[in-house]
Amino acid sequence: MKRQKLNSRRTAALLASTLVLSQAEPILALADVKVETAAETVTDENTVVITSVDDLVQMSKNCVSESYSKGKTFVLTQDISLDGSDFQPIAVFAGNFQGNGHVISGLNITISGSNLGLFRYIEADGAVRGLIVKGNVKPDGSKKQIGGIVGTNRGTIENCEFHGMVSGQEAIGGIAGTNEEGAVIRGCKSYSVTTGNNKTGGITGNNDGTVEQCENHGDINASDQGVEDSNSGELSINTDKIKETVQKEKVNDAGGIAGYSKGKISDCKNYGTVGYEHIGYNIGGIAGRQCGIISQCYNLGDIRGRKDAGGIVGQFEPYLTIDHEEDLYDQLNSQLNSLSDISTALARTVDDTANKSTDSLDQIGDNMDQVRDIGKFYKDVYREDIDKMNNDLDSTTNDMQETLDHLHLRLIKDSSKSKVRALQQLLHDSDAIRKELKERYDGDLTDKDALKAWLQHRYELLSQLYENMQKVSEAVPDLMGSITEDSVNGVEDFGDKIEDLTSDINVMMDEIKYNRNNLKTDLENMDDELEVKIDSLADHVDSLQDSLKSGKDQTQAQRQQLEDQIDQIRNTITDKADEVRDKMEDNDLFDDVSDNDDQTELTDGTIYACVNTGSIEADYQAGGIAGIIGVEVSLDPEQDLDTDQEKTLNTVRQAKATVQGCLNEGDITGKRDYIGGVVGKANMGALISNQNYGDITSANGDYVGGITGSSDYVLRRNYSMCMVTGNDYIGGVAGWGKNVYENYALVTLTSDGGEWIGSIAGDGDTDGTVEGNYYVDGGIGAVDGITYDGQATGLSYDDFMALDQMPERFRQLQVSFLVDDNAVKTIYCEYGSSVKASEIPAIPQKDGYYYQWEDVDLSNITGNIKVHAVYQPYHTTIASDDDKMASLLAEAEFYPGSKLIRTETVLTGVAAPEGYQLGKAYDYEVTVPEKADVPDEVTLHLLAEGRGSLMAGMVKDGVVELLDTEVDGSYLVFTAPAKGTIVILKKSQAWKYAAAVGAAAVLAAVIGVVLVKKKRGKVHEEGEEQNGDGDGTESGSEEAGAAEGAGAAGATGTTETAGTAEAAGASEADQSESEGRDYEV
Repeated sequence: MKRQKLNSRRTAALLASTLVLSQAEPILALADVKVETAAETVTDENTVVITSVDDLVQMSKNCVSESYSKGKTFVLTQDISLDGSDFQPIAVFAGNFQGNGHVISGLNITISGSNLGLFRYIEADGAVRGLIVKGNVKPDGSKKQIGGIVGTNRGTIENCEFHGMVSGQEAIGGIAGTNEEGAVIRGCKSYSVTTGNNKTGGITGNNDGTVEQCENHGDINASDQGVEDSNSGELSINTDKIKETVQKEKVNDAGGIAGYSKGKISDCKNYGTVGYEHIGYNIGGIAGRQCGIISQCYNLGDIRGRKDAGGIVGQFEPYLTIDHEEDLYDQLNSQLNSLSDISTALARTVDDTANKSTDSLDQIGDNMDQVRDIGKFYKDVYREDIDKMNNDLDSTTNDMQETLDHLHLRLIKDSSKSKVRALQQLLHDSDAIRKELKERYDGDLTDKDALKAWLQHRYELLSQLYENMQKVSEAVPDLMGSITEDSVNGVEDFGDKIEDLTSDINVMMDEIKYNRNNLKTDLENMDDELEVKIDSLADHVDSLQDSLKSGKDQTQAQRQQLEDQIDQIRNTITDKADEVRDKMEDNDLFDDVSDNDDQTELTDGTIYACVNTGSIEADYQAGGIAGIIGVEVSLDPEQDLDTDQEKTLNTVRQAKATVQGCLNEGDITGKRDYIGGVVGKANMGALISNQNYGDITSANGDYVGGITGSSDYVLRRNYSMCMVTGNDYIGGVAGWGKNVYENYALVTLTSDGGEWIGSIAGDGDTDGTVEGNYYVDGGIGAVDGITYDGQATGLSYDDFMALDQMPERFRQLQVSFLVDDNAVKTIYCEYGSSVKASEIPAIPQKDGYYYQWEDVDLSNITGNIKVHAVYQPYHTTIASDDDKMASLLAEAEFYPGSKLIRTETVLTGVAAPEGYQLGKAYDYEVTVPEKADVPDEVTLHLLAEGRGSLMAGMVKDGVVELLDTEVDGSYLVFTAPAKGTIVILKKSQAWKYAAAVGAAAVLAAVIGVVLVKKKRGKVHEEGEEQNGDGDGTESGSEEAGAAEGAGAAGATGTTETAGTAEAAGASEADQSESEGRDYEV
């Protein structure tokens, strides 16, 4: 601050010098100074000096555009009051505002709207430093994002303060309504009374950025907001006043630093009270609700609320990461897609194989056609040649046969006969050959071997036929030489014919030879051509086989893939069915990853090294560090999300909520369930290495523990040293726990006949693990009153303290005497020692209060003990009964618990005071609690029935003494001792009659006097007329005599008519009773 002031002085001096130079050297001034408006002083184009309210008002007008302030520095050089000005919030600021420790006071914002404060928006490039603002920001309308310094901060606010009041609907903060992601609030202090319905904080209502080294000294939602405290001491609700704030909107998320934080809060302190009794949800000393990081923060203020109240955080929402994994449907879809891909590939393989096979088959068909054509070609050529040759042979052989038929064998020599027969046989064999040669080829023209064999056979036949013809050719000349003309019958020119025939045979032999040679050549050509085609055919067949084999292999492989994929789908369905069954049994909505000791780098979902010393009070779910760890998704804040719910199969939700290295010293008090020294209820999350020294009390609830009321995940290496009081499920560490490892407890457990009580845990999840825990053995087992091996070990105090890493706080016990939660004296004791009466301090007195130390046994100290001063206002009135109109009331200063006892009694042997009749009588006594003083005197209010003149009397030693009595409506009021017998007294009826007669006599005397005076006056007037004036002495004497006579007559009348008066009085009394009213108590 000194450095800031020095800098301020230097800046002022520099400015002053600049002004002097500007007057002395106008040319120089023009070079360095530019005046933009009449109300602003600008030292250069990027610096604006604010010296007056007009400067600030002008700045506000200029800052309707972001571009105006961007890149500029605004310097406040003196304190400014906005009282009476027309200042409006600075709309948008992107520059650098240097407050230099100066004060802007008189801020009063009541316009309708949201995003309101001294600044409406501070942009990412904007910064406000060293500024103190005083005033009220209480807008109308939507009133969201409301702050003392700024409505919405996107930049930096540093070393600023706000003093005053801030109120609104949602996101309300002493410094900023909302601190956005990337924004920073550092070193700021709030002294604001801050109220709001949702997200209300001493520094910021909603924090997505960073808040560090800040302090809140103001109260947050600490007013009743429509809740009234009736005279009976019971809480009553004014529904008209809180219709909007409680019934409609609810009061949610209030914190000493932030209402709701998803960002980071570190090194901050709260001194203010947060919340109001029985009202509000998510109330915390640092943050009402958070899922980000809170580290090294302190809360010293008291925390009050209905549900989820904690010294650091009301509701600790775990930081959630949601990974979308393939669920059953996604996996099946993916696998079915793979199956489809495999089927497509298989179909493609089949198609490719078919296409390749078709191509090969087409080519094979073409080759077969070519082979067939080749075979047909050679077959046709052969057939044409053979047919022609056969035709020629037919003619020749016919001629030869005809010639031979004309031979007369008997005329032929025997030697020639054999030649003829041989020639005939040759011709016959040749005919057979020729006949066979005429046979057509009926085989497959593409069958190369068969066709070739058929043609080869034909070649052999032709060779045979050629040989036969050659033999015929050789035989004919020889035969002709031995045949004479006489041997020829009817054949002319036989010789010529033989010659011609011989010539024809030679031609035929040449033809046969030619055909045979051609056939041989054709066979060779056909063989070559068919070999080429058949080789090509074989290649295509091989290609077809390869394609078919490859297709077969691929088909088999893809078929296997299909089978594998089907198996995978089947396994997926089976596995998911098992998983669903497991999840139906497990029912965990989140995978908890909070159990991590490594805090070298803090991550979201962490409360680390925080301290609470404030007291915590709530109806449900209260803890020294956090009220609850859990996720609230219901619109009704009375309900918390049950993590045992459906879990969609296509997401893995990881939740992290770690409370580590925190310490609580404040007492935690709740009306109902889930009260814990560190966390009230931990639906998830890990509590690691925390310490609790505050006493834990539930007036009428279950699940109460030194560390937590209940934990569904992990408790590890926590230390509990306190008193724990509740009904069922009471534990030194946890009322109910799941995984409880290496925890340490030195506790005193108190339960009025409750069940499930244990020095470590009241009870636990059978699916969890309890192991390695230690406690000082006070006679109660570890879990549900039983200690099992491995779960925990009960030790003496000395052995317990000999364990490694025991906190120093466990080594010295404390007895603290507290007045309004402030220690007036602390006595340090050894385990098992006592506190002497002389060591107990005196209680500071309070007027109108009875006071004493609460009754605590200090004879055997086995833990930290807090002895509270009990101040109770004296009761000024106590009643003998609970009727609408009590029969007897007593007034005095009574200690709470005092009673007035009244009993109707019958008086015997007691005389009434003269002129009174005895009515009802009562014995009464004022009783007080032990050690309380009985008042010496009380003012009694005695209900008296009937009408008439009533008095109260006190019976003393058999005599009724009249008491100084006043009438207050139906009550007789009088002062009396705190114990005695009182009686209602009625004036007697004879007295009434005598008084009536006496009054009548007095009236008669008065009348007589009047008559005498009138008569004397008349006589006197006549005398004066006749005799003149007299002195009137005789007249006075006669008047006196008349009065005496009247009085005597009255007295005599009273005596004589006493009996008659009683009768008249009785009749009068009857009439009075009939006209009177009964008084009902």
